[in-house]
Amino acid sequence: MTQFSIIIPLYNKELSIRTTIESVLKQTYPHFELIIVNDGSTDRSLEMARQFVDNRIKIIDVPNAGVSNARNIGINNATCEYVIFLDADDLWYENSLDEFMFLIDNFEKAQVFCTSHTLTIKSIQSLEKRYYIDNFWKRNAESYARNTTALVCTGCIAIKKECFNSVSGFNPELTHGEDLDLWNRLAENFIFAKSEIVTMLYRLDAENRSDKSIKVEKDRIVFVSREEVTEELKALDYGRIYFFELYYNLKTLKNWKLNFKLLLNYGDWIFSFILLLIKVKTSKK
Repeated sequence: MTQFSIIIPLYNKELSIRTTIESVLKQTYPHFELIIVNDGSTDRSLEMARQFVDNRIKIIDVPNAGVSNARNIGINNATCEYVIFLDADDLWYENSLDEFMFLIDNFEKAQVFCTSHTLTIKSIQSLEKRYYIDNFWKRNAESYARNTTALVCTGCIAIKKECFNSVSGFNPELTHGEDLDLWNRLAENFIFAKSEIVTMLYRLDAENRSDKSIKVEKDRIVFVSREEVTEELKALDYGRIYFFELYYNLKTLKNWKLNFKLLLNYGDWIFSFILLLIKVKTSKK
């Protein structure tokens, strides 16, 4: 029987963690373990998590070393075939694990499975649409162009545990974009299957969230060497990252030096994404 190891890194989320855990325990598919890695919380987060009595819950308490380290500890302690990451302030709908199971049962060539999410500030339509992701970077750029949401989101991705033997886990040296870095490495090595059925609510109103504005739906800036990006479609995906960085900087009249650097070094990538954005917006009319 397929089971899931659900990993929640926990740091100072005492107001959110209870409802997040409850959303996991309410899943209609019951075969999972929930691994909560308390990353040195200084509030009552650990106390709140320990209030739950369920033999599927395992709590690991470690000194603060960052979210990537906490997730990697969860991976190392996972005992199930598939690993899922969920942030301590997001909410699953009851169908989340059922939808992952549907993908696993019907897309046998895939090793990574993705569902969809909605936002507290922007409702994303749930669509009865499932498919193999033919090119991760192209699809990701198109997803942002269509509704400014990521193709893959933490909390909406299940990964066959054996994949980590090839790509390792999250890079603890990265302070921003550590999830994007892992998705990229997975996309280079494994096949993804995607469902556009919404299974998670991304809560922008949670405490300590560093991205409470719409900027949550762009990746925090990660500079890459142009020599590292040889594929045109991967360049397109990075172009949308730099486009949104440029857009919000111009909108808020900030970071003019950064804007100049973006245009100087990645102007052609940004322009390619703008063309895709125009194409997608025009086709919707």
